[in-house]
Amino acid sequence: MNKILKESESIKNEIINFRREFHKIPEIGFELYQTGELIQRFLKEMSIESKKTPCGGIVALIEGDGGEGSVIGLRADMDGLPVKKEETELIFTSKHDGKMHSCGHDAHMAMVLGAAKLLNQMKNSFN
Repeated sequence: MNKILKESESIKNEIINFRREFHKIPEIGFELYQTGELIQRFLKEMSIESKKTPCGGIVALIEGDGGEGSVIGLRADMDGLPVKKEETELIFTSKHDGKMHSCGHDAHMAMVLGAAKLLNQMKNSFN
């Protein structure tokens, strides 16, 4: 367990960056074009293959060398809300007028990507 905590701490800034990137580009409902592209880019950088679903979602698979075995499912909401853009001067403020990630879905996606990265690093120890 300590190894996982240590590895998690080592990617903390990367997870923060994921959230900030998602926060900039909130999209509503199933119109998740930029969000899906960004998720797929991050997954590709981690050497994780992914596919788009018909409704704008992304599905990725991480397989270990141990053959068939247990399955872990990870899921994150991806859409933003139709609310006024935040009035901050932060560098990661929403770029889309009338849309914002005020619901935490940007954090959901960032955490799942962080978990995917750790699982991918550990994939050959899956049982």
